[in-house]
Amino acid sequence: MQILYAALLMLPVVLMRGRSRALWVLFVAPVLVLCAADVAVGNWCPALSDGERIGMIAIPAGLALLFGYPWLFRLALPSQPLENGTLLDELLANPIAGGLRPASVRIWKTGGRTANAAVCGIVRPLRYVFLSDGLLHCLTPRQVNAVFAHEMAHARAGHLSLRMAVMAAPLALIAMVWRIAPEVLNSPS
Repeated sequence: MQILYAALLMLPVVLMRGRSRALWVLFVAPVLVLCAADVAVGNWCPALSDGERIGMIAIPAGLALLFGYPWLFRLALPSQPLENGTLLDELLANPIAGGLRPASVRIWKTGGRTANAAVCGIVRPLRYVFLSDGLLHCLTPRQVNAVFAHEMAHARAGHLSLRMAVMAAPLALIAMVWRIAPEVLNSPS
């Protein structure tokens, strides 16, 4: 029943224009995993209160979000590693990055429709920098290097930690609504 409530909460997201693999991998899949974890813990320990059950799930879910989200992001965006060569060497030697190195610099395949870049991952083994193919096509190597430095500056300034907190907030809201919805729906009017 709880999975049904979670599915109802996600319905507006699913109905959004431009359903994509990224939407499913980055939003719907983690919420469904949380729902499944709640049901599993509830079946495993039926004597636990809702608060205790959420507490049992919160820490592992937070760690999974912290360490698993960059991997999910990499799966969601069609990409390939930037090939070894002058551009990759220049990016990794960028002094503005200040020794922060990503696990991989990846070309985000958009068919040339997007000129954008992103960084994800708080820890180096899971830190990826994505440079879209459109960006690589329309900028000079020096400009790409500046974009890379900008993305690495996000990592250095702690913006990735802030982004993780912002992503966790809606999950907390969903968890609260998920707990209240059965009581509201089952209460006499």
